[in-house]
Amino acid sequence: MTNKSDATTSEAIDSLMGNRVHIAGVTGSSPVSPTNNPPQNQYVRPREIQGSTAQTYHIKRLRELFAYEPTEGVLSFKRTNKPAGFNNGRGYTLVTVDRVTWPAHRIIWEWCHGVCLTSDDEIDHIDGDRSNNRIGNLRKATRAQNQWNAKVRKDNTSGFKGVSWHKKQKAWTANISINGKVKFLGTFRTPEEAHAAYAAKAKELRGEFARLG
Repeated sequence: MTNKSDATTSEAIDSLMGNRVHIAGVTGSSPVSPTNNPPQNQYVRPREIQGSTAQTYHIKRLRELFAYEPTEGVLSFKRTNKPAGFNNGRGYTLVTVDRVTWPAHRIIWEWCHGVCLTSDDEIDHIDGDRSNNRIGNLRKATRAQNQWNAKVRKDNTSGFKGVSWHKKQKAWTANISINGKVKFLGTFRTPEEAHAAYAAKAKELRGEFARLG
């Protein structure tokens, strides 16, 4: 006779497997070839895996399916000994398993740390290079922290993060986003002075996630 707790555990594991994919793994079939990828819009935001038994199972399956080389940050399929994934055109490596596509950096972080990420967790590439999946370059972050570490936008005309030209005042201004709201930091004669003000405030508010340029 199966007790209620065993049934619950079984259901949790079955839900993880879903259509044989939900843990970025396979059951009785081979991974989809990286050269025959489904449309990129098939990427689904990973859901949170709840329950210690289900989480332990998830990590175990990742380590059964993949090998990871930390020096170069390369994730490989154990069955083929070939690098897993493909570049999505935006710099990220995505890994396709049974027609579901996952960010390689999430798989790598969980594989290395043995901890399941929640659906709200993001993985930040510290150096800003989306293809650099060395574990030392990956850190868990909130959505806001991940955005703080973004590089200067391409449409930035000042060349400095947080700095823009104010036409009416004919001066350089510094601004920083705090909890979704833009805080004005002052006007300055040069973009360098404005950026210094931005950098000081960014370090104060954002700590290790403050990218200054």
